[in-house]
Amino acid sequence: MEYQVLARKFRPQTFEEVAGQEPVVRTLVNAIAQGRIGHAFLFSGPRGVGKTSVARILAKSLNCEKGPTATPCNKCTNCKEITEGRSMDVREIDGASNRGIDEIRELRENVKFAPAASKYKVYIIDEVHMLTREAFNALLKTLEEPPGHVIFIFATTENHKVPATILSRCQCYDFRRISLSQIAANLGRLAAKENIVISATALSWIAEAGDGSMRDAQSIFDQIISYAGQNISDEEVEDILGLSDRKYLYRLSEAVLARNASDCLSILEEAYLAGVDMKHFYAMLLKHFRNLLLVKIAADGSSSFDIAPEQVEKLKIQTNNTTRETLQRYLEILLDEADSFLLDRRGAQRSYEVTEVNEMLQGMERFRGIFICTTNLLDRVDQVIGTRVVVFDCSRVPFMDLSAQFALEEMIEGLQAQSIAARVVVPPEIHAQLLRLGAPQLPAAILHDELDAAVLAAYGLPATASTDDILAHLVQLNAQRAQEEAQGRVRWLRPAFQNPQNSLQIQEHLAQGQQAPEPDFDIEKPLSKAEQPAAQPWPATLPEQVAAVAALLSASPSALTLAEIEACFKGRGAWKKNLPTLLQTLAALGRAHPQEHPEGVAWRAG
Repeated sequence: MEYQVLARKFRPQTFEEVAGQEPVVRTLVNAIAQGRIGHAFLFSGPRGVGKTSVARILAKSLNCEKGPTATPCNKCTNCKEITEGRSMDVREIDGASNRGIDEIRELRENVKFAPAASKYKVYIIDEVHMLTREAFNALLKTLEEPPGHVIFIFATTENHKVPATILSRCQCYDFRRISLSQIAANLGRLAAKENIVISATALSWIAEAGDGSMRDAQSIFDQIISYAGQNISDEEVEDILGLSDRKYLYRLSEAVLARNASDCLSILEEAYLAGVDMKHFYAMLLKHFRNLLLVKIAADGSSSFDIAPEQVEKLKIQTNNTTRETLQRYLEILLDEADSFLLDRRGAQRSYEVTEVNEMLQGMERFRGIFICTTNLLDRVDQVIGTRVVVFDCSRVPFMDLSAQFALEEMIEGLQAQSIAARVVVPPEIHAQLLRLGAPQLPAAILHDELDAAVLAAYGLPATASTDDILAHLVQLNAQRAQEEAQGRVRWLRPAFQNPQNSLQIQEHLAQGQQAPEPDFDIEKPLSKAEQPAAQPWPATLPEQVAAVAALLSASPSALTLAEIEACFKGRGAWKKNLPTLLQTLAALGRAHPQEHPEGVAWRAG
């Protein structure tokens, strides 16, 4: 008999064997017991958490010769055929390779026929989000009113890619990541059945490496067994998982807590020369400080949070000589060049580019510390970030000449054109200098001597605000926003992106000279015909052409379409034909930025 990997050999065969998905299992079991079985289900969640396994168990529960029953016998012909994947009435379809309209049309024709030997025909479509738009549309009518003998079960890791019309026709079940303790317990049972000798500590390491996925953890365990045999030592697990990096992790965290910068640099250099992956090491360090904070807050971190029990004592030792506030401060994250990892998804060329940004945004939402990111290419950052205030930290600038001042003013003016406020932090000497010069874009109201004061001002709080004041302000603001939304008013961060239809309606009112409805939030006003500059001669040389178009975009309070730009110039020749190329050049230089427009593309200053 050929070898079966652990993930296949020990796949759950009953609802009782499913780990970590109690709400889903309980709902399905009750539905079967009450005879309230839907015709379409959508299982969504991370990889390897049991979506397909639960789908197969549900199919067996419905088609078992003793059923429908919540406890399939796994002995009758129907159960065995489903388990072995050879049932004529339970068809598993890979949505990634059968994603076209032709496959769905074939499915739609086949559902008309009665089951061959079971009570129900069950279609399990994995990775359903991979179906094309045409395929989804072809499935809609059948999914809404299928024959009584047909049940659809969809599984996906990206339910946000499934059309709302499909979601509304399904019972949706959210599968969650499996806890470390549940994965470790499952691996312990597998080890006992396979006569594998391994410590609880090593099992917790494997469970942690699984990152909430039972299948991933089982696959890693399989690999370790192949490497170490039946008797597995902790050292062998460390070698396979690369946990030798942990020695640098604990040494570095000790140096950080001791505020020993010299040791920090030495340890980092040592780890780098030893071949440690710095990106992975950074993620480990962040998680380590998160665990330190959780253990400091809770009396027993192992019971309150997903931390291995053997790690808790080590973490407690490290937190003995530090405070909660200090650890919270260390959890403030500063990431430079945000445009490289939060790139605007509308310009994505490949699906993974969108996925990477989605994962980053989800991580930011889950993060409980303070997340700070910086960039000099704000227009390239995804607009869902919703930047409202930009803080320029010039606190370490020793001297600022007129050219630097003009450059700063130009940047602030560009932000104001995008309805983005600005705050500037400068040393006291430069602060006084700027006040004496009376720079129009650098008034006293936006100048600050300290970064904390500037950040608080950005939130509308005084520099003396305490932590309690900040929390009270946030609670009050959330309550205010909830009340406004209940009344139908939504303050969109980026109205042209999030609520384009409403934005266009407001612009139409303004263009017609009517009183516009109250905007959702800082809607840009387009130029009226009276405000548009008179047509100027098209420059003769390329540098003059670049300068003229850049100046036009900078002077316009709203984005300009290609036709509107052309109307601002006059001249003969092929300059209109070359204008799109010139705009693309300005975009590459960061001097112009294209954005979506009802007429196609509009351009504004970069």
